[in-house]
Amino acid sequence: MGALIQEMSIQDYDEVRALWQESEGIELSEVDSRKDIARFLERNPGLSFVARENELIVGAVLCSHDGRRGYIDQLAVRKSHRRQGIGKGLVDRCLYNLMRSGIHRWHLFVRITCPRLSQRMDGYHSPFPAKCVLFVPDSRACAWVSVGE
Repeated sequence: MGALIQEMSIQDYDEVRALWQESEGIELSEVDSRKDIARFLERNPGLSFVARENELIVGAVLCSHDGRRGYIDQLAVRKSHRRQGIGKGLVDRCLYNLMRSGIHRWHLFVRITCPRLSQRMDGYHSPFPAKCVLFVPDSRACAWVSVGE
């Protein structure tokens, strides 16, 4: 049985934060507090998701938009559940809901310190219409992937 992808709620916070803390390449800061994540989820309903297998959260992603572009951040999958398409499923769900909201450009932020993810995202093909995929490291050892019209 595969993981079930569901909208993230603030009730998921403790388990999601623990997943982020054990995931290499994810750095948490004061903006990742329960209060700030609650505000984030309230401002961006239906865009952030968790993947569950037998009630255990095995993946999570934050997603938002500014009215023009979508932003995907804090994508994490539990080590024991990687290479099963869970991360792709989470990103695809974000993209689908962004497009339903009229957002056709998005950015996915990836830490270069995760070389396997960075290499795989460089060749990521979205199932949604897109004219370009751009993968550019910036001066803070991060990268972003931009897809859109």
